[in-house]
Amino acid sequence: MAGGGDGVTWTDAYAPYDEAALVTLANPGLVRRASKLAAEAQWVGEVTDRGVVKVGDVEVRLDTKGPQGARCPCPTAGTCVHILAGVLFLRAWVEANGGFPESAIEAEPVAEPKAQARQDNKDAPTEGPTDATRAVTAKVRDEIEKTASVGLSHLGQDAADRIFDLAIEARAAGLALLGRNLTTASALIDGLVERRDDVDERQAIASLARAWGLAAALDAAGASGSSSDDWVRLRGSVRREFTTQDHVTLLPLGATWWVTASGARGLTLTTWDAEAGELRSATSARPGGTDAGFIRSREMTALWGAPLSTLLRGSFRLDGPRMASDGSLSATARHVTQVVEGYKADVLRGIAENLTPERPTVGLADTNRPVALVAVDGFGEIAFDEPGQQMVWSVPVGGRVWHLRQEITKHTSHRIDELLRWNGAKLRPEFLLARRAVIGGQAVWEPATAFVPFDGGLRMLTVDFARPLATHKPSVLQKRWEMLRSRWQTMATAPPVTRSAVEKVLDDIRDMIVDLVVTGRLTPSARQAGRLSELAAKCDEMALATVAKTMRSLVSDPGPIGVLRLQLVTDRAADIASAFGDGDTAS
Repeated sequence: MAGGGDGVTWTDAYAPYDEAALVTLANPGLVRRASKLAAEAQWVGEVTDRGVVKVGDVEVRLDTKGPQGARCPCPTAGTCVHILAGVLFLRAWVEANGGFPESAIEAEPVAEPKAQARQDNKDAPTEGPTDATRAVTAKVRDEIEKTASVGLSHLGQDAADRIFDLAIEARAAGLALLGRNLTTASALIDGLVERRDDVDERQAIASLARAWGLAAALDAAGASGSSSDDWVRLRGSVRREFTTQDHVTLLPLGATWWVTASGARGLTLTTWDAEAGELRSATSARPGGTDAGFIRSREMTALWGAPLSTLLRGSFRLDGPRMASDGSLSATARHVTQVVEGYKADVLRGIAENLTPERPTVGLADTNRPVALVAVDGFGEIAFDEPGQQMVWSVPVGGRVWHLRQEITKHTSHRIDELLRWNGAKLRPEFLLARRAVIGGQAVWEPATAFVPFDGGLRMLTVDFARPLATHKPSVLQKRWEMLRSRWQTMATAPPVTRSAVEKVLDDIRDMIVDLVVTGRLTPSARQAGRLSELAAKCDEMALATVAKTMRSLVSDPGPIGVLRLQLVTDRAADIASAFGDGDTAS
């Protein structure tokens, strides 16, 4: 028995990990939530040098490797809330009982997470809503409506915890997209409660409204006139089940380092599978506050045990790749073999024909292609949009000008440094890879990778993972950037972004919603009702009939549902204005 003898046991690996120690692996909010889950966890059993704890609807496998080696079938990367809860439960049990009860799985093999994942998948492709999913979506709508009624300024940590718990329930019910939306909303509310500078009320309200609207849309997906495709799209990818192949040859197109509002960070490698004629991507990520050694570096070995610098040299063969049904690759495989170093223009030109920018779609489920590869006619010009706190790179593409934009934040200033180095070196890229992003509510393309002439072929340069370039005398643009960087680092708030007439009136509406939801006084005052009526009249003039109708409904029938519906409709109108206007896309 693990806890019944006097010798060293596998459970000793968990002795140092109390709540304070686990915070170093995760973050205070996640450990706090894990403590609540641990109170209801159950001991499943033990086999020699490992044990299983049931946390909610998943079974966590613990062994001699400690928390960082524990396994959980949930889709969260790294040390998830279930693993933390399992560790806390294990410690408490050993301390209270001095050992474990007779094992419920004595001498039987422990179920692997893959088997659990397959069962989860089997239970989730149903054709529409079930009693179980409707129960979850009803709880989601009820909790979000209560949150709006209380008012964001009056919320405590328990509000974020409740929404996070609902995210776990949503995933357990097979509602993956709803689970992701709720996780984001929980993180934003955490940020508001902790008064973090990088989180504002508008972000949190928009996130809550989106989750609320998605919950309603999931229920409606089973109504007459809707198709099973609606359900599958809104449900999202429940769990990626990987199948192992012999090998695949990949041409890397770019690597991106990203940081989310919740503090999670990760590396995504985008590649092209010439044999299949498809994009393949692989991601390695960590939750916020975990794994201090996981940092942005050209030599990081987050994918397939190979340095990123090796993967970016040119095409390579990946042996034993594990591929999901959506074409994405697992971060683990048997071996990486370099095939050809460098890039050829004719190969990239053929890929660019397949990855030309398209008009983005707008909806609760994002089905747009995440990247674009285009052939360019020279470097173009870089300028700074000071009011919008953006860098704008105007690149000639086939007789047109394509405006790439990069928002300037504490997580992206290194990209500006790299782009200005390219400009100072007078590089002439032949191809550019850009990724879809949203800046200030506007859909844009961000620069990610340039392919420049080198040694008779082409080589890749990335904005996130720089490679050595010859130094040049600082340009006027670089000197200006240093001045702007110093100024923006000391600014308390960003200056307003230049907006179209439609975007301005939608922003005014969202400001009104913030006034209501922050206080929790969801019945508009006489002044607010008058202002809403004025804005509704402006919307009528701009053919925004649905927005106008929703505003008037809020005035006549106030409450959380009316406010959340107005936020959702307004955000959707802004998405459409951004996606299909004459903005900065290559269309």
